[in-house]
Amino acid sequence: MAALTSLLKHRTTALPSGCSENCSAAAQNILLAAESLGLGAVWTAAYPYEDRMQVVRKYTNLPDNILPLCVIPFGYPATKENPKQKFDEKKIHYNQY
Repeated sequence: MAALTSLLKHRTTALPSGCSENCSAAAQNILLAAESLGLGAVWTAAYPYEDRMQVVRKYTNLPDNILPLCVIPFGYPATKENPKQKFDEKKIHYNQY
């Protein structure tokens, strides 16, 4: 099974304050909900890459005044993968950079 969702924001002369952050929080909640249901899902960025936004617009028939933030494909994973270990203690700084 595979499904697709896309988060969008409306393009105006000036985007409302926090628009990208709110859409990003919604995407995070979708990813968490998918995980809780045993689904695999991944954030696939569209915004701010014009070439990616055009592809999303092409397949979803979005008007030009709508900016696709991301696409989240999801479905049941074929295999169980372990999370990647990306922790690097050298990247942690205490009271200095």
